[in-house]
Amino acid sequence: MLYLIGTGLNRYGLTKEALETAKKCRILYIDNYTSIVDGGKIDELSKEIGKTIKIINRADMEEKVRALISEAKNEEVGILVGGDPLIATTHKTILIEARKLGINFGLVHGASILSAAIGESGLDFYRFGQICTIPKWTEHYKPVSFYETIYENYKRGLHSLILLDYDKEHESTIDVSYAVELLEMAETEYGRGLINDNARILVLHDIGMVSRRVQFFSITEAKKANFGHGVTTLIFPGKITELEMEALEIAVK
Repeated sequence: MLYLIGTGLNRYGLTKEALETAKKCRILYIDNYTSIVDGGKIDELSKEIGKTIKIINRADMEEKVRALISEAKNEEVGILVGGDPLIATTHKTILIEARKLGINFGLVHGASILSAAIGESGLDFYRFGQICTIPKWTEHYKPVSFYETIYENYKRGLHSLILLDYDKEHESTIDVSYAVELLEMAETEYGRGLINDNARILVLHDIGMVSRRVQFFSITEAKKANFGHGVTTLIFPGKITELEMEALEIAVK
């Protein structure tokens, strides 16, 4: 039996169901590819569950996924996933492969940054458009399609939830200032006037943690922002209603 177990937003985010499921697993892994996992969290989880937890990375989740899943033919195997399982395409692929191999699987849901960030923002959930991600650029990989998503949402008066790529080297999402720089580069390419010095963006850092911060910046201010390590999410607002603005003002205090 294979279990995908959501661990929520922080090291204390395990539900009772998640804890009991993890305890009954003979083999327990934690996904270090689709989410940030620090050593402290692994140690805390290991103590709470009472088992050794093995870290699995991108190669394990993609290239060696069949070998990983095959262990569940004769053992109870659990994969701990930050937030809620099945948000990332990688985890859907794991379940598809498990079904092909005739292996039963179970899911334990956890709190997700998607719902938590929107809730913390004070903006109405049903007034969000398509989600997008700003990736870390490399020499040969410089996509700007996220701009098109934000622009199309904005035209319809909808807010855009923007996920920031994980920087594995620094065990954090990419910096807010860097993300804004990429938004400005995309603006230069598209030239639609969406990203300008007067535009505003909501920055949500370490939601669900003691270090939580929510700030509503102008683009100019966001370029100077330094939130340090952690998980940061952005929201580019569309048309903000009066009620939303009141809730937003509470969120950023």
